[in-house]
Amino acid sequence: ASHGEAVRVVRLDLSSGRSSAFTDGPLTYDSPDVARSESRITFVASSYGNPAEVYVTGLDAFEPTRLTDTNPEIGALDFPTAEHITWAAPDGATIHGLLVKPPDFDPSRRYPMITIPHGGPASAVGEGFWGMTFYNPYRDDLLAARGFLVLQPNPRGSGGFGYDPHVLVPGT
Repeated sequence: ASHGEAVRVVRLDLSSGRSSAFTDGPLTYDSPDVARSESRITFVASSYGNPAEVYVTGLDAFEPTRLTDTNPEIGALDFPTAEHITWAAPDGATIHGLLVKPPDFDPSRRYPMITIPHGGPASAVGEGFWGMTFYNPYRDDLLAARGFLVLQPNPRGSGGFGYDPHVLVPGT
């Protein structure tokens, strides 16, 4: 389920209908699969500087073990960093976004900035490693590596922020 800029795996109590987060942390989760024994779950997870890998954890407690290491050389690269930021719209609504910074970011220095809004509203810029995909055709990581700050705002109505922001977008 989308939760802000993150994609998480949630538990659903069928008797009460209540859901609760099962996963947490800096990873974005995809493709969960529960074992036939119903004792563990496998999933694919990635983070901003780390491509997707396969993990497994027990269903009683979230303690993931990484099963694959498909890109071992990536650890030697100096990736840009991504920071979740918020700011207030003129009417006071909180707007979320992802700010991608150059690898050797120095907060005392000024940087040129590129803003890349997503097409939304039914999606959100997130924490995962997207590489060159439909979701990331502009390669924010390469722009940041060239010395740009890259702001990717999640405009009103973006997925993952609950129902209320959607009512602020006409036609949704």
